[in-house]
Amino acid sequence: MEIIYSKLNPKKILHIVHRANEFYNIEQGHRKDIVDAKEFIQLSALKMKKGQTFKPHQHIWKDGEKKLLLRNHG
Repeated sequence: MEIIYSKLNPKKILHIVHRANEFYNIEQGHRKDIVDAKEFIQLSALKMKKGQTFKPHQHIWKDGEKKLLLRNHG
């Protein structure tokens, strides 16, 4: 994993880069959280068999997401 920070605000993460080989160790049927749940956008990887699906689910909106959506589309 490579984390790229802003040069103007060194505490602000701009990019998180993951290489394919970082995901080879995920066990079948297990999930690996890539980005911490406290971050604005989360990311997880899930290793599944070909053709396998998962149950429908909903994503929980956070206050910041609603404000961003309204600012960009409102």
